[in-house]
Amino acid sequence: MKLFFVALWGWVACISSAFADSFIGDEFSANVDISTDSVVYENVMFRPGVVNVNDTLDFVNNGRVNTMFSICDGCQIFIHNSGDFVADFSLGNNSRVIQVVAGADEWKPIDADVKYTLMIDGVDGLNLGNGLNGDSLNNIILKDSVLNISDVILMSGVNIDLRGDIVLMADDLGGLYDMPIIGNVSGDGRVRIVSNNENPLYADVSYLVDNQLFVKRVRETDYKKIFDNDMGVFLNNLRVQRPDDGLVRALDVAPDMDALHRVMARSVRMNPELLLRPVRMLGEFNKFTTGGGTGIDADFDIVFSDNFYSYGMGAGIGGNFEKLEFRIGLHFGDMEYESELDSFNGLYYGLNLSANYLMKRNLFVYGMANVIRFDFDVGNVFYDGEIINNPSAVYVGGVADFGYRHEFSDSFYVAPFVGLDTVGTIVADVSDVDIRGRVGVDVGYAYQMLGISYDYGVGVNANSDNEIMVNARAGVWSEYDGAGANIGFAVSRMFDIYSYKISVGGRVWF
Repeated sequence: MKLFFVALWGWVACISSAFADSFIGDEFSANVDISTDSVVYENVMFRPGVVNVNDTLDFVNNGRVNTMFSICDGCQIFIHNSGDFVADFSLGNNSRVIQVVAGADEWKPIDADVKYTLMIDGVDGLNLGNGLNGDSLNNIILKDSVLNISDVILMSGVNIDLRGDIVLMADDLGGLYDMPIIGNVSGDGRVRIVSNNENPLYADVSYLVDNQLFVKRVRETDYKKIFDNDMGVFLNNLRVQRPDDGLVRALDVAPDMDALHRVMARSVRMNPELLLRPVRMLGEFNKFTTGGGTGIDADFDIVFSDNFYSYGMGAGIGGNFEKLEFRIGLHFGDMEYESELDSFNGLYYGLNLSANYLMKRNLFVYGMANVIRFDFDVGNVFYDGEIINNPSAVYVGGVADFGYRHEFSDSFYVAPFVGLDTVGTIVADVSDVDIRGRVGVDVGYAYQMLGISYDYGVGVNANSDNEIMVNARAGVWSEYDGAGANIGFAVSRMFDIYSYKISVGGRVWF
């Protein structure tokens, strides 16, 4: 008897603990009152007559429970079960039974004779379909957990309340698309689907229809997630800044990663060196095959191609010294570029020098140097891991030709030539220098009538990069007035793109 009271006193002392009541006996028949958090240890059989729950508390079972619980009015019992739990419940007004699963060791159902709630809170890696088989289960709360799902979860009469951030992991969703995978869903939680999808351009997402959770596969447009680097951040920011940008639209419909990279390879935003195409186009149109005339000249020109347009003006002064003709000129203008991927404009201005020296036996040497600066209004571009705002470019070009001018008459001549063609460009720290061989011919017809001089000509040249240019010109000059006008038309093929130049100008001399 003395030993019984000692054991009973030890048990009462444990149950009165401020932190938790520990049930250590193997079996009890008396009623038990608990008011604080309580624990049944492993390998312990807890079987009193009635457990009176007098306050809201946590009840942790690591052993075996087989009893009856009487819950006070307005009280809640939170059951953490990693053992065997069989119980009847007598519920007071507004009292509730809640099983809490906060880890893998608590993922065991309870056997209760009343409706209860299952709360899965902060769990990682458990299969959502396992353990949801309690006949009395009427409400499930999923809160801030990462759970595996392998099949449809439709439980009649059981509400699933979503709270916080829920991640559902699935090895294969192929048979679950466009059908409800979880029924009777409520709450404002956010559900993210993670599957074994091997295409990073597509994502599995959840959506609700009539309180049922569905899964569908959609095109992923979060490029930070796709690339996991600064380039992805740049593309996401571009979408925010320019939601209708052609590059963004094209990327969003690319079916795979190869197509995605092909799109980016065609955009100046991802390859600012592509800005050099219009730069070189304008620069090459300023490579002449003959020297300028004496006097002061000015012209207006338009250059265009399928997606490029520019208009500009130029002015220069030319003269001659015995057999040497020379010219120095300035030019400037505005350009616009628009394609399915890019849209930008810019300003350009530059200087060109040319000279033509006629030697004995109608041999000649022609040289030209041309420098142009371009300031682009293109916004941000991405190059070598860095974001560059409105890069500028510089073009430097020149030719050195040696030829023979064969005069068939006083009016008609043919002048074939060979030479070197050089071009250097730099944009966004990307530089390129080319030296190419070049060959061409200039054909002219000039005559005078009643003090008026007429000059017509056609020129063709090509270089070793398979770039070709054809130009035609016509001019009329009044020797009496010391003034004249000219028009010109040129066609070039560069980068397998044809572009055109139309110019109108005039010249005066003293």
